[in-house]
Amino acid sequence: MSKKKKKPDKPKKKKVTKSKKGINPKQEEFCQLFASDKEFFGNGTLAYIEAYNIDLTQKGAYDGAKANAYKLLTKTYILERINKIFETRGLNDTFVDKQLEKLITQDADFKSKINAIREYNALKGRILKKVDLTSKGKKIKNAPITNQITLTNFKDEPDSQ
Repeated sequence: MSKKKKKPDKPKKKKVTKSKKGINPKQEEFCQLFASDKEFFGNGTLAYIEAYNIDLTQKGAYDGAKANAYKLLTKTYILERINKIFETRGLNDTFVDKQLEKLITQDADFKSKINAIREYNALKGRILKKVDLTSKGKKIKNAPITNQITLTNFKDEPDSQ
């Protein structure tokens, strides 16, 4: 008869209790930091390092924090909590600017990132939209294309009466 070798017991992980919101206190702190208007805003890695007290002197600590932050930010209940925090602050220019910044600086969804960059460029006047004012969308052969429309303020002109 052969004896079966017993596998060594795996070390038990500490269980962190979840609050009624479905997230534990560390996750709540992560959400608060991520949604704050301070240096951690929109930066999952920094928010994770701060919330979980990560010792960056340890080898691989930063990469581990980055990976764990990404995991948290893919969880629906975490994103719902972050959005709830944003909602409680109210919609204002600062909030919208921060959201746009968040979309531009993230690397998870490139379609959203490109759309956010387009929006930013439009807001800054860096991109001019071409508008057809004469042909109602029909192609006109040999028509010059202008990139800029000059608007005239008729109030400043003297009356022609």
